[in-house]
Amino acid sequence: MRSATTSILLLLPQTLHCLVAPRVVWFTGHRDLRVHDQGGLSGAAAAGGPVIPLFVLDPKVHLRGQDRPSLLRLHTALSSLESELLTKCGTPLVVRHGDSPSVLKALVSECGAAACHAIEDDVVTERRAAQQAALSACGAEVHRWSDGLRPEVPVPVPATFPEYCAAIEDLAVMAPAAGPGMLPAFESPLASDGVPSLDELLRMAAEATPRAVREARAGACATSEPYAACTAAWCAHGAARAALDEYVAIGRDAFADAHLGDAVEGAWEGGEAPSLHAAAAQWLVAGTLPLGIGFGVGSGLGSGSGSGYG
Repeated sequence: MRSATTSILLLLPQTLHCLVAPRVVWFTGHRDLRVHDQGGLSGAAAAGGPVIPLFVLDPKVHLRGQDRPSLLRLHTALSSLESELLTKCGTPLVVRHGDSPSVLKALVSECGAAACHAIEDDVVTERRAAQQAALSACGAEVHRWSDGLRPEVPVPVPATFPEYCAAIEDLAVMAPAAGPGMLPAFESPLASDGVPSLDELLRMAAEATPRAVREARAGACATSEPYAACTAAWCAHGAARAALDEYVAIGRDAFADAHLGDAVEGAWEGGEAPSLHAAAAQWLVAGTLPLGIGFGVGSGLGSGSGSGYG
């Protein structure tokens, strides 16, 4: 009798989670593509039912107007998130393509979710509008979470940054939360489009971006940013934490010397600058322009343009 009772008690937690409605954790792509210190995962896990991690690849939010470095960062972050959810939480990432309101509402209806957990609104207007529209139409209870360093901020917000620093100096800093551990999965596998390859993201972004923007970016208005490969690598959460640990251990100057000495990362070995932005960053680092880099009259920085730069 005691043996049977023990067996029932051991199985009880696994049985109870099937009786609790699932919860969707919506990864918006705004400072939330991680497992560690992720308030949505922690909140959903605390409810005890199945947890469904979701990322909606919304062309208007994630693809339209995005260049290769931005898409490389997104791909790195999503690939890292997908891997960590499987290895650390035992649950797959559901990836679906489309506009956020329609996709989120359809998934909530499909799985009968009781709630949706999402990070607080992005400060970017377009993303804020997409988040609010999706959550208001999803048909489930909405829980928002904050990734702020402090539980409260001074109100009204000081007018200058030095005044702000002085006002928050004595405010408590929130400790990062641990990962949720293994999560109970939804009973039936949900369809997922999977994390697209970088080539797929580039193709989808080109389709979502106006032709005039693509042509300008390929010509004189190229905006390729400095340190593109370095920053993309740090979008994997484990790599970002390792970089932060290194920064704390060796200090700002040594970290910069180790990682930020080449702003263009050898991109113009053939003598072609990817953009004025990257060239300017390399100029600041090295004190001189990279070899083979010249600014024509069309850029507004060439000799004869009246800018004073030779």
